Amino acid sequence: MSVLEPGLSAAVDDEIVCLWSGAAVVGEGPIWIAEQGALYWVDIDGCRAHRYTLTNANVTTWSLVEKTGWLLPCEGRSEFIAGCKSGIYLIDLDSGERTFLFDPEPNLPGNRFNDAKVDPGGYIWAGSMNDGGDEKTGWLYRIESNLIYSRCDGPYAVTNGPAISPDGSVLYHVDTLGGTVYACDKQKDGTLNNRRVFAQIDPVHGSPDGLTVDTLGYIWLAHFGGSRITRIAPDGKIESV
Repeated sequence: MSVLEPGLSAAVDDEIVCLWSGAAVVGEGPIWIAEQGALYWVDIDGCRAHRYTLTNANVTTWSLVEKTGWLLPCEGRSEFIAGCKSGIYLIDLDSGERTFLFDPEPNLPGNRFNDAKVDPGGYIWAGSMNDGGDEKTGWLYRIESNLIYSRCDGPYAVTNGPAISPDGSVLYHVDTLGGTVYACDKQKDGTLNNRRVFAQIDPVHGSPDGLTVDTLGYIWLAHFGGSRITRIAPDGKIESV
């Protein structure tokens, strides 16, 4: 039997349980780092980052200096690449040190980064959004290891949930306010083509938000304002809710 701190629960069989009941303003960007046995995520509007350590169920929290949409680990380094309100940074959570890398949208001060993933080729796929969520000023970006970046799709009011199929050939991303999940063919050089509607979400079930892809290629889609997660097969068929 696992012993957890107050507010934490243990997973039993296939049940979905709460690991941490600390209230977030806007919780986003969970990422599992296997080497640490730890799950990281951010509270965007709360300007915090959190880490849940599986072995002892401890939660560590760091304050962030501005809204941060995502953290991605750097190979061979302790720092994270972070998508923030004012651009892309290298961040050391323990020391609080930040190194500015670049801002792809210096002419859009009302934007911020919202969600991101890394594909098997090392490209970062990151979406920006209008911080008020009401203007179509957000874009989907591809960021290379040398920090060269390209706008790949948009504009949208709220981009969300980029994720990549297990074989790396399909990229999924979300137009949250449009209620649409798109799929694009992704080439080895990072080029996207053949964008098509993969799923359309009825507003009665909320809005499509973040998503991820499992090892079988099934998409797990979170619904903002819908209190649900939908599992979608690679052919677009809804498997379960």
